[in-house]
Amino acid sequence: MKLKQQDDQTRSVDKLKILLEVSQQLSSPKELEELLDKILDLLFEIMTVDRGLILLVNPHTQELEQKAIKFRSGIPTGLRFYSTTITNFVYGSGEGILTDDAARDRRFHESRSIVQQAIHAAMCVPLKPRDEVIGVLYTDNLSVRAIYSEEDLEFLGGLANQAAIAIDNAHLYKKIQTEAVLRTKLERFFPQNVWRKLSEESQLEVIDTKVTVVFADISRFTELSSRLEPRQVITMLNEYFSVMVEGIVFRYEGTLEQYIGDALLAVWGAPYQHPNDAERAVKAAIAMQKAVSKLNQRWAKRWNFNIQIHIGVNTGVVAAGNIGSEQLFQYGTIGNTTNVSSRICDVARAGEILISQSTLNELHQCDVPLQQLTPVQVKGIQDPIQLYRLLWDQKNPPAQGQAVMAREP
Repeated sequence: MKLKQQDDQTRSVDKLKILLEVSQQLSSPKELEELLDKILDLLFEIMTVDRGLILLVNPHTQELEQKAIKFRSGIPTGLRFYSTTITNFVYGSGEGILTDDAARDRRFHESRSIVQQAIHAAMCVPLKPRDEVIGVLYTDNLSVRAIYSEEDLEFLGGLANQAAIAIDNAHLYKKIQTEAVLRTKLERFFPQNVWRKLSEESQLEVIDTKVTVVFADISRFTELSSRLEPRQVITMLNEYFSVMVEGIVFRYEGTLEQYIGDALLAVWGAPYQHPNDAERAVKAAIAMQKAVSKLNQRWAKRWNFNIQIHIGVNTGVVAAGNIGSEQLFQYGTIGNTTNVSSRICDVARAGEILISQSTLNELHQCDVPLQQLTPVQVKGIQDPIQLYRLLWDQKNPPAQGQAVMAREP
């Protein structure tokens, strides 16, 4: 694929063939580092080059940074051989530059590196896929003066155009991959209308907000799961969480915060609020209990196996937002409200839903009767807290001596 000395017409055809081949070889998506090395390999195959270099613009500092370098066999290597005077000139002007003898070129007479490096012939062209320069491609020769011509500079510019498009596509491909990973994360933890809005925003800022937290746990799971094979346990949990999250949490527009073993933690009120978040959370908790009954009917036939869950619901202020880095993040809530919901869940028995006084205060409308319990001491809270049992299944009457309450609209 070497560019040969032939008549003008033949050379023009050869150049077009070479650029077409370069375009084909750079067309498939590659990791940026691999792509840059490939560009320099092609450059050395095509032209008489001693040293080649690719510098890309840092999007934050807007300065050129060395990204790939290649030396012809037998040429001494070094950490820095190029002239920043030349590369910055091309970056700033957006035009290629050719010098027959860089050490004597008046444009660079103040550059010490050119003299020290004994650069004879050099070419440098911008990497410019569209209107903006994203980097430069630099090459030089240490032994022969006047080895490059204006035709070579023009050809190198054509090669650089193909390289710039490939680099731009690599950046775009990486962005698409990152967005796909982000979308997958958002789809896992947020209902559709929420993750679509979040995907349009650069980040999830940390905010203080009132939320209602639902903590649902499978009762005596360790004992129950010992009856099944490990693969059956995974199948059962996948089916269970699919129904609980996609079928219920998302349907009531809540946010899945995390799975904790066989438990799940969901919140209403973050990242977006509804005026009836507490009611949505309570309805979701009831739907979870009813869904377990339907799951048990299937599992009884398949594995002769059934489960019960216990749920704690609490309302209060938390700090909500991204926890982690931009690439590896977990949307979460931090605060006593979340911890208390877990403690309330611990108090709840199999098949029960217990809600706190703070949640009851937010229920402006509730058609399900409530049973007031004796204040309970929970871990991490100094004073006993008032809890209410949600009588979601009227087949389970309240215990004797405990009052049944109906929340007024």
